[in-house]
Amino acid sequence: MKPRARWMLFAAACLAQWGIAGREIVRWERTRRQGTLFRFQAAPADPVDAFRGRYVAVRLRENSVPFDKPLPGGTRVYVEPETGEDGYAHFVRVYRRPPADVSTCQACVRYFSDNRLYLHLPFTRYYMNERLAPKAERALFAQRLRKGGPEMWATVRVGHGCAAIEGVFVNGNPIEEIARANKNP
Repeated sequence: MKPRARWMLFAAACLAQWGIAGREIVRWERTRRQGTLFRFQAAPADPVDAFRGRYVAVRLRENSVPFDKPLPGGTRVYVEPETGEDGYAHFVRVYRRPPADVSTCQACVRYFSDNRLYLHLPFTRYYMNERLAPKAERALFAQRLRKGGPEMWATVRVGHGCAAIEGVFVNGNPIEEIARANKNP
């Protein structure tokens, strides 16, 4: 292969990588700006693996949707959340293709049981300041030791088949404020 052809191939590969990354960034930012805001109840995370590096592992209690027939594990679906009477979002419908007029997010089927599809959701990480993460972990662990444990939720923007976590809250306070208030180093 000629040197010029190699450089052209290399340039095309670089442009393709930048194009794919750019498309995902634009999609995520569009969801953050235009997506519908939902509040999902979060389960208290295990403090041992709650924080890995610069993000908080978010485990939502809502991870299934009613469905009448099994779909194989790994199937890509689009799920529609709806706010229930309790103020938290619940998944209410499944689509095989993204509908144009409904706020949905893409998910992957884990398994089917008792007329419910259990899902692997795309929003399980909330990124925060690296220095605040250990403080937040210690504060969260201290609150879990109290009677009843903390009430936790995540606010998530959903739209265009995409979802983005906007914030994580513990007993009504943003997790960043709890971390800043934690005096332990």
